[in-house]
Amino acid sequence: MTYVETPAVCYALTLTHTGQGANPVASPAKSSGCGAGQYVAGAAISLTAVPDAGWAVAGWNGTNNDAATTTTNSLTMPDAAHTVGVTYVEIPAVCYALTLTHTGQGANPVATPAKSAGCDAGQYVAGATISLTAAPDAGWAVAGWNGTNNDAATTTTNSIIMPATNHVAGVIYAEVVVEECPFTLMLNHTGNGADPVPVPSHSAGCNEGYYRAGESISLTAAPAAGWRVSGWSGTNDDGGTSTTNTVIMPAAAHVVSVAYEVIPAGATFWAFIPSVFNQP
Repeated sequence: MTYVETPAVCYALTLTHTGQGANPVASPAKSSGCGAGQYVAGAAISLTAVPDAGWAVAGWNGTNNDAATTTTNSLTMPDAAHTVGVTYVEIPAVCYALTLTHTGQGANPVATPAKSAGCDAGQYVAGATISLTAAPDAGWAVAGWNGTNNDAATTTTNSIIMPATNHVAGVIYAEVVVEECPFTLMLNHTGNGADPVPVPSHSAGCNEGYYRAGESISLTAAPAAGWRVSGWSGTNDDGGTSTTNTVIMPAAAHVVSVAYEVIPAGATFWAFIPSVFNQP
């Protein structure tokens, strides 16, 4: 007697999904003797869902447990073509409130971005990176921060890594104390040469050419070739003919001038060199 093997009766399994993720993966990929994605009746099939990041399984259809919210499920293949699907839903963001404050005169710092995706304004998910920008009023500056990544910063920008809790961050404004530098020193010359050069060129913390009363200032003149210093005015030694001089800044605007004169033609300079004579 001759026996003829009966071909397997195979049924197609269609896999689908809704939401963001992939179709579930069936294991095994087919029954023995069937084409890919086809199974015999009664075959035990394992199913694995693959949701995208931020999405989760909300349910199944056509499985042994359609109410499951796990990424795994199973199916016993019926004696007919069959469809199985998984439903993905977005995971609601866990949002925490960020409160922004300030002390002193200015505005609360501005957060960028204004919120995390899926959160209300001013709310963020844990781990979110948030940039902060302070806006002090005129005459005020940032003296420090609190609740930031760098509370010691005195810049108008800072940042936060949002913790897994409601959080408060603030900026501290302090009034800018401008030290007065009320007195100007004017420098000029007569004759051929340059204005004298002052050292220092200003008192500490002052703009160029501005000094506090009592500042000691060194002066250096630069006559043109063939010219020399004939005198000064407004200095500690107006009668001096050296190219250097000094002035103590008075409690008022002040002018210093150097006078240059032409070196007379034929002027003679004598150099005395000691000599040693042999005595008889």
